[in-house]
Amino acid sequence: MQAELLGMAMQDLTGRTGAFAPKYSGNLELNYQNEVGQGYWLDASINLRFVDEQYLEQDLDPIAKQASYEKTNARIAISSPEDTWQVALLAKNITDEQTFSQANDVPVISYAHRFLTERGREYHLQLSYRF
Repeated sequence: MQAELLGMAMQDLTGRTGAFAPKYSGNLELNYQNEVGQGYWLDASINLRFVDEQYLEQDLDPIAKQASYEKTNARIAISSPEDTWQVALLAKNITDEQTFSQANDVPVISYAHRFLTERGREYHLQLSYRF
């Protein structure tokens, strides 16, 4: 019944890479920790996440193909000598890379698509207290 409504629409994806399946992806991280003055601790890290091009839609529509990208995050923190508190500054997606988490066809409207945008550059202040 559904095939009749769609005019026998079929798609053969044999041998094609599926959606959300980049050929490669990975994560590199550098961490640094050092005591600074009278027992305080400095923690710093930088992280690079990279993802190859991939389709964001199950039917592998070229419109929904996302290009390869990299995102960089960083964190710097200072901790008390007793490790009871910590203050940290975080930066996510420092280069403000625009990416999408998924894409979908818009029902009833031919060739229309909807893309869900991931967050751009963000800054966070993190406060921790242990008691």
